[in-house]
Amino acid sequence: MSQDEVAAAAGLTRQTIVRLEQDTSSAQERTLRDVRRVFEARGVEFLFRDGVGVGICAERSG
Repeated sequence: MSQDEVAAAAGLTRQTIVRLEQDTSSAQERTLRDVRRVFEARGVEFLFRDGVGVGICAERSG
């Protein structure tokens, strides 16, 4: 997905997505949740171990 597509689907601005790609440490929890939901709706699974993100898993299309 493009930055514009992610932003639109999450109800955010493209600039917010750009900032997230550069540094998530200062992101609001709500913003991260909204972006995560966009990707989960498209089949991406976020993997955690002991509450820490360790990776993602996505089905191949086609």
